[in-house]
Amino acid sequence: VVLAGLLLMLPFQAVASSGSHARKVDGEVVAVNTYDTPNTIVLRTMTGHNRELIIGATVDSAATIKRGTQPVSLSDIQVGEQVMLSYVKTPDGLVARSIKVR
Repeated sequence: VVLAGLLLMLPFQAVASSGSHARKVDGEVVAVNTYDTPNTIVLRTMTGHNRELIIGATVDSAATIKRGTQPVSLSDIQVGEQVMLSYVKTPDGLVARSIKVR
């Protein structure tokens, strides 16, 4: 699973999150890995310049995952679904704070 570091070049919506800066991105799920630790999710999204960007984030137990208003687990998310991913950038990579399945 590839973690994309190109996110700094994109205009994303920022929100406050526990003293760090969280960002949000909409995208299509291209991979979910619940077999390895840490669990990961990978999305495909389009930049403002109409370029495809692949974004990967680790998903730990602190992340909230919902389909509509119902909590679900990461393993319930299928490739091809549209999600809104809220994440923070850490020295170890991107870490999901919330995932909302559309």
